[in-house]
Amino acid sequence: MMVVKPSTYPENQSARSEFEWRAYDEYYSDETLQKPYFYHDHKGEGRFLDCLMARFNVVPGSRLVDIGCGNGFYCGLFQQRGIQVTGIDRSEKAIKYCLERYGNTVEWLCGDAFNVEREEAFDYAFCFWFMYFNAYDNPGEGAASARRLMGHLKPGGRLFFLWHSDLTAVRLTADRFSVMNFTIPQLKQLFPGYSIEAYAIDSPAHICRLLGRYSFNTYITRLSCARVYMQASSWKRARLLLVVQK
Repeated sequence: MMVVKPSTYPENQSARSEFEWRAYDEYYSDETLQKPYFYHDHKGEGRFLDCLMARFNVVPGSRLVDIGCGNGFYCGLFQQRGIQVTGIDRSEKAIKYCLERYGNTVEWLCGDAFNVEREEAFDYAFCFWFMYFNAYDNPGEGAASARRLMGHLKPGGRLFFLWHSDLTAVRLTADRFSVMNFTIPQLKQLFPGYSIEAYAIDSPAHICRLLGRYSFNTYITRLSCARVYMQASSWKRARLLLVVQK
């Protein structure tokens, strides 16, 4: 299946949400599910998760849910590190692929992450560039939905919410999938009333290979953001991380 870049983006927020879902589901095919995504470098992303787990004391045996797990890439990496992982995705094609690729080493759930009901809650949730929230110009309008994601967690549990951005607070053009370049203060508006730590590193997370768990600190965040601002014309981006505690 050929993936056609959109030429327009809806003005209405509810229409945008439906658009994001359809674009996401239509993207998946036998070819795209097996083709590594831009960020899906096993060694690099494995190092990123090692640093994340060390910095925030995610120990083997912890229970984690990957919200919008897609082709299961991060589920597989977490599972290899001794985490009990559940992957949730609305796309039947994605979950079918995950079952074929990873089997029962991970628990797979096909459904809407906002409405999946479970008796047991998780220690951690991982949410990598969950494009549902791309539909909002003002992230505060998505706070009710974000609160439902927090419902997956135990009291004291943490959500790792990641976004990639050039920090301009400007939506890209439709031929670049209308991606919204949220800033850290904007992303925080998704989670009013929660305790939040926020960090930025370089988008490919190369800094993790050098500094390990110390990549997530105020000074690296300032340097990473400054680098993006100074090189904005060259499409430099930052990987933004919100650590939201329930």
